[in-house]
Amino acid sequence: MRRLTLILMVLCAPLPAMAHKLIAGVFASGSSIEGEIGFSNGDMATDQ
Repeated sequence: MRRLTLILMVLCAPLPAMAHKLIAGVFASGSSIEGEIGFSNGDMATDQ
Protein backbone atom coordinates (compact mmCIF):
# COMPACT_ATOMS: atom_id res chain seq x y z
CA MET A 1 0.00 0.00 0.00
CA ARG A 2 2.87 2.40 0.76
CA ARG A 3 4.41 1.75 -2.63
CA LEU A 4 1.13 2.56 -4.40
CA THR A 5 0.75 5.76 -2.37
CA LEU A 6 4.30 6.82 -3.24
CA ILE A 7 3.75 6.14 -6.95
CA LEU A 8 0.51 8.15 -6.93
CA MET A 9 2.21 11.05 -5.15
CA VAL A 10 5.04 11.13 -7.70
CA LEU A 11 2.61 10.99 -10.63
CA CYS A 12 0.52 13.85 -9.21
CA ALA A 13 3.49 16.10 -8.44
CA PRO A 14 3.54 19.36 -10.43
CA LEU A 15 6.08 19.49 -13.24
CA PRO A 16 8.08 22.57 -14.20
CA ALA A 17 6.73 24.49 -17.19
CA MET A 18 8.77 24.37 -20.36
CA ALA A 19 8.10 27.86 -21.71
CA HIS A 20 9.94 30.12 -24.12
CA LYS A 21 10.79 33.72 -23.46
CA LEU A 22 9.09 36.14 -25.83
CA ILE A 23 11.25 38.64 -27.69
CA ALA A 24 9.56 41.68 -29.21
CA GLY A 25 10.98 44.38 -31.41
CA VAL A 26 9.28 47.61 -32.52
CA PHE A 27 10.65 50.02 -35.09
CA ALA A 28 9.59 52.95 -37.26
CA SER A 29 9.06 52.27 -40.96
CA GLY A 30 8.30 55.57 -42.67
CA SER A 31 5.09 56.90 -41.14
CA SER A 32 4.16 53.47 -39.69
CA ILE A 33 5.27 51.55 -36.64
CA GLU A 34 6.05 47.89 -37.26
CA GLY A 35 7.13 45.09 -34.97
CA GLU A 36 8.17 41.49 -34.73
CA ILE A 37 7.50 38.92 -32.04
CA GLY A 38 9.48 35.72 -31.65
CA PHE A 39 10.64 33.14 -29.15
CA SER A 40 14.02 32.83 -27.45
CA ASN A 41 14.87 29.76 -29.56
CA GLY A 42 14.68 31.86 -32.77
CA ASP A 43 11.23 30.77 -33.99
CA MET A 44 8.89 33.55 -35.08
CA ALA A 45 5.40 33.80 -33.55
CA THR A 46 2.55 33.09 -35.97
CA ASP A 47 -1.14 33.98 -36.16
CA GLN A 48 -2.95 30.86 -34.99
